[in-house]
Amino acid sequence: MARIEGLASQGKLTALSEGLWGAIYKLDGHDRVLKVPRDPSHGLHIIEKMIYERLGEHTFIAQFYGEMEIPDEKKSGLLLQYYRHGSLKDYFSSLEAFGHPPGLQQKKRSVSVS
Repeated sequence: MARIEGLASQGKLTALSEGLWGAIYKLDGHDRVLKVPRDPSHGLHIIEKMIYERLGEHTFIAQFYGEMEIPDEKKSGLLLQYYRHGSLKDYFSSLEAFGHPPGLQQKKRSVSVS
C-alpha cells in the first residue's frame, strides 16, 4: 500500500464530497481522488477494491490506481481517476444549462389509424 505522507496536513487533499459511506478527496495537482470509507470495519471498500482489480482498465469505469494510506489520519482509501466534470448528474445538469439536453432526443411521430 502506498503512503501519502503529510498531504492532508499540508493542504494537498481537498474534500470534494462526503456521504453516508465515506468521503472523496482530490489530490491537488493530480488527476486522482482518494475514496475513504467512513467505517472501514464493514469491509465494503475491500470488496470494491477487489472489483476494480478484477475489472482492470475499462473505458467506462474510473481507473483504479491502488490503495493509499494517509498516515497522519490513520486512514486508507482507494485511489481513483478524477473526473473534472464531477458526477454524471453534475455533468448532465451543466449540459442542460447550456441548452444541450443529455441523452437522445425522441422524434415526435404521428401515427394514423385506419
